[in-house]
Amino acid sequence: MRYVVTAEQMKIAELNAEMLGVSAFSLMERAGEATADIIERRLGGVAGGRAVILCGRGNNGGDGIALGASLVERDMSVTAVFVNGEPSSETALQCFDKYCVQHKTFTRMNYRGREHVVRDLLAEADIICECVCGTGFRGSQIEPYLSELFSYVRFECVNALRLSIDLPCGVTTNDGQIVRGAFQPDLVVSLGGVKLGALSHRAFQFCGEILYADIGIPAECYTEYAALFTTDEVLDWFPKRTVASHKGTFGRLLNIAGSVNYPGAAVLSTKGALRSGVGVMVLCSAPSVLAAAAVSTPEAVQLPILQNGKFSTDNQLELTEQLDKATAVSIGCGLGTSATAKRVVNFVLKNAKTPIILDADGINLVSDNINSLKNGKPLLLTPHPGEFSRLTGLGIEDIQADRVGHARRFAMKHGVHLLLKGARTVIAAADGRAAVVSSGCAALARGGSGDVLTGIIGALAAGGVPLFEAAMLGAHVHGLAADKLTEQLSSFGVLPSDVAEFLPFIRAGL
Repeated sequence: MRYVVTAEQMKIAELNAEMLGVSAFSLMERAGEATADIIERRLGGVAGGRAVILCGRGNNGGDGIALGASLVERDMSVTAVFVNGEPSSETALQCFDKYCVQHKTFTRMNYRGREHVVRDLLAEADIICECVCGTGFRGSQIEPYLSELFSYVRFECVNALRLSIDLPCGVTTNDGQIVRGAFQPDLVVSLGGVKLGALSHRAFQFCGEILYADIGIPAECYTEYAALFTTDEVLDWFPKRTVASHKGTFGRLLNIAGSVNYPGAAVLSTKGALRSGVGVMVLCSAPSVLAAAAVSTPEAVQLPILQNGKFSTDNQLELTEQLDKATAVSIGCGLGTSATAKRVVNFVLKNAKTPIILDADGINLVSDNINSLKNGKPLLLTPHPGEFSRLTGLGIEDIQADRVGHARRFAMKHGVHLLLKGARTVIAAADGRAAVVSSGCAALARGGSGDVLTGIIGALAAGGVPLFEAAMLGAHVHGLAADKLTEQLSSFGVLPSDVAEFLPFIRAGL
């Protein structure tokens, strides 16, 4: 598992590593090598290519020097440009002495006074790596000469791969504020831990692709972190299927979803659960929705309620019986916001004895009575930013600026789990844990995607995966399926139903 960290938390991890005998200099060398590995994979080889590395005076500049040395070993021509003088930090000086003084591994020059020479080099480069500040940026502005240099790289060097190590110069580490004139890369290589600021909504878009580089800090060194960052390791949490398994092994999900106007939501959430391995799937909806669902999801048991729009006493008795049998409940996908739908949601929140996943209209129906969430049962809410805004009264821009913080505070305050959808989905637990999902792409920006996600999480929770872990695993698998599909299809054409159908190809055979 990887970690999302603030600048202070990353420093603590590095100090803990030093106490275990992992020196700062060895971490710097590993940073250079790991970044070179990423570049080589991205370009399909670097031999014969040309790189320009923009180095600052601190440890981020030292990472750049180590990168240059590693690229030279791979037969690349490298020029290190010191934008504001040669290194001043102890570890960067050690790296400078080894690779720029003793061995003179690559060409180096100062930027000031040689601006035109540097621009000519940049124009011919295959790779431009910015290592000026990293997590050390603290200012409110960038010096004009740097801003001009970064602007030149952004607008004139369009044929080069542009990357930053840790964070672009001009982006703050903890809150992702972007200063005018900041360096804008195609990708960011996060060393040791993904920096929290890079995941704020604005910075996430600005930074391009965010990749992780393992620099050898042992996991036990991360005694403090803002969130977990999911990797494919979470796929091991899938309930295992053995020769002795039976349908009861993988649980019974009661999915209360759909309405006359939104029958597809019931189908998509049900299909997402079935394709995620649930043992018994019970779809509870209006008769007209069930008629439509019977064709595409014949494996689901059907429970008709809301005949003629009424939630009758008989319906309540039938629903109570199913709630008692279920090992998890999902409710809200396409349910509508009628008074009757609200009665059903409140009834489930009051009477369910198993984990509940509350999505979409279910969330909207409780937004005016937030205290109804405090029922002591395992409960996961899965809002998008608009729904979360209605729940909290916060503006969407405010939410997006601190997704991890707002999700965590809400979950702890109300004693629930929360999955905040969007680019880099955030999951927060009632006990303060948080996670950020590393998978997912623009193919999921389509109505119905959230319904599939609810079904996936519901199936996992029904199969015995704890609710926080089910949300992490479900969101990661959902995003991973979309990522894999867009390797074959345009993200414009991938449908939520495609994602549901592709789910069995993620770790097939589990």
